[in-house]
Amino acid sequence: MINKIFALPVIEQLTPVLSRRQLDDLDLIVVDHPQVKASFALQGAHLLSWKPIGEEEVLWLSNNTPFKTGVALRGGVPICWPWFGPAAQQGLPSHGFARNLPWALKAHNEDDNGVMLTFELQSSEATRKYWPHDFTLLARFKVGKTCEIELEAHGEFATTSALHSYFNVGDITSPTLRSADLATSPTLRSADSAIGLLIKLTTLKKVS
Repeated sequence: MINKIFALPVIEQLTPVLSRRQLDDLDLIVVDHPQVKASFALQGAHLLSWKPIGEEEVLWLSNNTPFKTGVALRGGVPICWPWFGPAAQQGLPSHGFARNLPWALKAHNEDDNGVMLTFELQSSEATRKYWPHDFTLLARFKVGKTCEIELEAHGEFATTSALHSYFNVGDITSPTLRSADLATSPTLRSADSAIGLLIKLTTLKKVS
């Protein structure tokens, strides 16, 4: 599936290393940089693949996942927000709605080390079908030899959230997790320093 994404025709060349493409229903943003290859779906601001040059693909993406509007993608790094797991109210989607709605690419820049992208999701009629609150949700990605992801929410509400990462594991019997205190730390760094994935979740309350 990942090879298929990079073989898609370019619809719009945003910068020399950043392009917009389409797979079935979904718009994709593809990074082809001297230091890294990566891809995102605008639906969910979903990181689909991340491959530092000279390394194996770090993330796993199902070959059978449908690229259909409103259907959750299986693999990569889904953004689970504003709740994680089953919804408290029957009939609402598991893991929230952020992963199933279209986001906007608000900013991007690049340097010799990689590419930085910021995606935004704002409250709308579509989100109020699931949740009554006003909000602005930002997802920032910095991809290169390492990958940093930051999720920042603005508004007055309580949430649970997760960046539900699927890793491409060669031997399922051997992975380890080190140097991560999940009980007290808002930041999770991957076990393997060669992977170098950094995740941060932040909620900012609106000042009245």
